[in-house]
Amino acid sequence: MIVAILILLFMAVGSMTWLLISRVLDRKIDERLNQIMDSAKQTQSIDRAQRVSAIEAFLQPFVKWSMPTTESQASEVRITLSQAGYRSNSSIVVFYGCKSFFAISLPLIYLIILAITGFGVTLLSSLTGAVILGGAGYYLPNLILHRLVRSRQRELFENFPDALDLLRICISAGLGLDSAIQRVGEQLRFKSRAMAEDFQLLNLELRAGLSKGQALRNLALRTGLKEVNALVAMLIQSEKFGTSVSESLRVHADSLRVQRRMRAQEQAAKIPVKLTVPMILCTFPALFVVLLGPAVLNIIRAFMALPAFP
Repeated sequence: MIVAILILLFMAVGSMTWLLISRVLDRKIDERLNQIMDSAKQTQSIDRAQRVSAIEAFLQPFVKWSMPTTESQASEVRITLSQAGYRSNSSIVVFYGCKSFFAISLPLIYLIILAITGFGVTLLSSLTGAVILGGAGYYLPNLILHRLVRSRQRELFENFPDALDLLRICISAGLGLDSAIQRVGEQLRFKSRAMAEDFQLLNLELRAGLSKGQALRNLALRTGLKEVNALVAMLIQSEKFGTSVSESLRVHADSLRVQRRMRAQEQAAKIPVKLTVPMILCTFPALFVVLLGPAVLNIIRAFMALPAFP
């Protein structure tokens, strides 16, 4: 009996010791992983800053030819760049520098190629092509920027319901809205970097002393999504009238999931229409060759076997 009690006691002490050691080791591993990730992020940010500074120094002479004179136009471009994820002060310099650089370099390359190859092109047609390439080069950064904005907004829209669920869980667990936003921003970096950056900026604005309503409106302005605008209005009204934030977040997350499913169904319904042109251009010619090829060959052989008319 005593031996059994000692064995049980030894097993209990050993299991508790093992649990404590594993907990400490897991915590140390997590801390080490966080340190590695932070150091890698700092190194990546330093390398990116160096590349951006080099590009900015290269494009600085071209900026004066396309930089807007009014502050309203520049602010609109800054908002668009912010929605694309570029929030540094040098982003607008790089953007307008690229517009001027492409507007000048593309026509020059076109004219140099014409001069080297010696194509028989008239002066009027060569100048027309140069002007068209200059306009295309000037508006090419706008097209790229709008594509980046749409891509980032798509990522935000896909991950926004999950972020609201995490926010609702944190608030239901007893955290305040500020602490919940900070926690969600830390957890979302493993799934959506864009969403994590927006939540971290929101947390920094709240910690800097900005009012909650203004910080939420800045979040909606940075994302450019109407769903985020609806969330901001809902949170401001919940704080103003004292309603349950957790229940409002749950309802909004459910509606966003419905919208995401409807958008996926809409994209799936467009697939047959989009496949029509590739089928006409690629499938039907090969099908016609397979089906009509033998008949055409037989007709040719039949006509070649006919005797010539006198």
